[in-house]
Amino acid sequence: MDEMIKTHLSAEDVYSKTDFELTVLRRSPQIPFPKHTHDFSELVIVYGGSGTHFTEGEKYIIRSGDVFILTGDRTHGYRDIDNLQLVNVIFNRNFLQNPAFPDFDLGSISGYHALFTWEPRLRSEHRFKNRLRLEPVELAQVLRFVEKLEMELADAQPGYRAVSYAQFILLCGFLSRHYEAASSPKMKELSRISSVLNYMEENIKRVVPISELTGIGGMSESTLLRLFHRTTGASPVEYHNRLKIEQVCRLLEKTDKTITEIAFELGFSDSNYLSRLFRKETGMPPKDWRRKYS
Repeated sequence: MDEMIKTHLSAEDVYSKTDFELTVLRRSPQIPFPKHTHDFSELVIVYGGSGTHFTEGEKYIIRSGDVFILTGDRTHGYRDIDNLQLVNVIFNRNFLQNPAFPDFDLGSISGYHALFTWEPRLRSEHRFKNRLRLEPVELAQVLRFVEKLEMELADAQPGYRAVSYAQFILLCGFLSRHYEAASSPKMKELSRISSVLNYMEENIKRVVPISELTGIGGMSESTLLRLFHRTTGASPVEYHNRLKIEQVCRLLEKTDKTITEIAFELGFSDSNYLSRLFRKETGMPPKDWRRKYS
C-alpha cells in the first residue's frame, strides 16, 4: 500500500479549488500512513481512538482531545492505529500571516503564537508535551466550529469564501484562547515566552536588547532568561543566531542570492562572519548547503 501513497502532497492533491486554499478532510478512521511531507499546513483535531504520530527519529502517542499543527515541511506519518479518528483543517499559512482585514488581532493572544508557531517548532525539544489537550465539552465545541466550516465549503453559496475564512478564524481564536488558559505549567511557560519569541522573529535583522524583551514579555530579566532557556535550550543571543541561520538556509535553498546579499538582508555587516556562524551551526559552509539542498 505504501507504494501507492504519495510521499509529498501538493495543493492540487487536497484543495478542490487551488485559488482558495482552505478545506476540511475527515479521517474516520485514519489509516496507517507512511512518512510524507506537504505544501500546506494542517490543524489536526483528534476526536476518537488512538495511534502513533511519527517523524524522523521521533514518535508520539495521540488520543482523543489532542490538537496540534503540522507545518508540512517535516516528514511525518501515522501507524499503530486503534480506531484513530481525526479531522484535518488544511490551510495555506498565508491565511494567518496576511489577513484580509486590517484590524486582525489574533496575534494579541499569546496562545495563538504558542499553538500555531512555537509548539510545532519546538516539538522535538519538548517531546510533544505542549500539545493542546481538550476536555470532551471543549472538543465538542471545536467540532461544531469544524462542522460549520465544512458546510460552508460544501454549499459554496455566494460569499462562501469570506464566511469560510471567518469560521476558520473563529476556530483558531477559540483554540488559541484555550491554549493560553491551559493549566499545564509547561504550556503556560510557552504561552508567556511566545510573544517574546515572535517579537524576535519579527525583528530578526537586529539584536533586540534584553530590556526590550522584558517589556514585550512583561517579566523581569531573571524570569525572562530562565523561561527562555527552559523553553528553547538557549540564551536570547544564541536563539537569535539560530533564527537567522534558519532563514539563511531557506534563502540558500529557494533563491539564487549570494551569501553577501543574504548577509545584508538579515542585518549582518560582514558576510565572512555569517559564513563562520553558519558553519558553526550547520557543520558545513553555505555553498555546500546550497549544493546539497537546493
